[in-house]
Formats: sequence, C-alpha cells, structure tokens
Amino acid sequence: MEQLIAEGLTLPQVKMNVRHLFYPGLYIREMSAPSDTLIVGMVHKQAQVNIMSKGVAKLRAQDGEFVEVRAPQIFLGAPGRKVAYVIEDMVWLNVFATDERDVETVERMFIEDSPALIEHKKTLMLTRDTQAFNAMLAECGYSPEGARVLCEQTDDMIEFPIGEYKIKVGHSLIDGRGIIATADISAGEVICHARIDGKRTPAGRYTNHSDTPNAEMIVLSGNLYLRAVNHIEGCRGGLDGEEVTINYRQVFELRRRLKI
Repeated sequence: MEQLIAEGLTLPQVKMNVRHLFYPGLYIREMSAPSDTLIVGMVHKQAQVNIMSKGVAKLRAQDGEFVEVRAPQIFLGAPGRKVAYVIEDMVWLNVFATDERDVETVERMFIEDSPALIEHKKTLMLTRDTQAFNAMLAECGYSPEGARVLCEQTDDMIEFPIGEYKIKVGHSLIDGRGIIATADISAGEVICHARIDGKRTPAGRYTNHSDTPNAEMIVLSGNLYLRAVNHIEGCRGGLDGEEVTINYRQVFELRRRLKI
C-alpha cells in the first residue's frame, strides 16, 4: 500500500475539496471527490461514523474485494485504511466525537499519516524570503524580534467559532505554521474571523506575510475577517491546498487607523 501511495504521488493530484465542520462535541470532515478517482485513505486509529451523502464508489473490503456502495449511506467504519474507486462524483463525511477545533490536532488523535506522504511533504519545504520580510517590518516600524513577540503572545487568543471552514492551521512553506486552504476559495469570499471583540482567532495569529498576497483583512461589524482577493486552491489528492497569505503592511495600517 505504501508503494501504491508513493507511486501515486508522482502523478497529478485530483482536486478534492475538504471542509471542516465544528459543532458542540463533534468534528465532521467533508470530502468531495470526482468520478474516476482512486482514493487511498489514511489509517484510522479507531472506528468512526461514515456518511456517504452523494455518489457511487467501490470500497476495498477486509478480504481485498471491492464492494459497491451508493449514497445515501451511514455506517460505522472499522479501524484501518479505506481504499475507494469513485464511480460517480462523491461527497463523504467522517464524524469524530471531540470538542477539539484544531484540525491537525484532531488528525493526530484519530489518524496515522502515511510514511510515503510524510516524505513527499518534506520535499515541498521552501525557505522564507527573510530579507524581503525584514524590509517590510522596517517600513512598518517593527523589528523582527518585536514582531515575533507580538505574534507569539497568547493571552488574546481564542478558538475559531463553531461553524464550517475551508481552511486549517497547518505546516507553512513560508514560516512555521500558517493558514492552509483545504477547499477552493473564490476571490472576494470571506474566509473566516481573524479578530473578535479584540481577541485573535488562529487566523489572526497564523496568517503569514507575502508581498504578493492572496487575501486581505477587512472590517465587518467591528471585527476583523480574512477575505480572499484571488482564487485560492484547495486540497489536491492527499496534499494540502495553497497557503492563505496577507500583506502585513495592510494589516499594520488597518490596526493603526482603527486603533486595534
């Protein structure tokens, strides 16, 4: 199976939008997949509720045979790995009993990552353009050390509100952790809260800087929101989508003007 995953990662990855739905006591992961797609899932550590709300697929059974399943279906999935061939466009939901709202933490709790996928992600790592970043900070009157202290303070942090999201906090190819798109986000779409009543959400803390950003901060009803300025790509196969970025110059000016 690991050889299949490794060889599959050398091929173009199919668009597979993933949304994250948070409710009291529940995290639901919704994945959309087009027809004629072979999906090799992660290893689930324990049984979980599965909902197939749309489509037709063949699932690999424990004996290695493939069985056809059609929406709508709800069943308890056994621990282990699922493999599916999508016959008709499919929407699949995994339901996890947890109050945790950090997606990567949930994944560590319930899912084992594929070694082949881990190695592939390592090859995608980039180096931050430190010179351009420090020049931006100097323009805005901040030192790198001062900006780091401001970013890492946690006394004003809150969780994302309960709701539905197309993003997660994940590994950044720019610096540390960042806001990562898991489903396609349209230009002009409001992505999530960044600051609520003076408190920062994860988007307010982890959205990284770019001189060519794909998002911006806006004010709605007195709170800060993250909004896309360009189309932002979501997940492809088992790989994360684009990182959501802003230009810190715009944020510093917004905070100065609004005194927030």
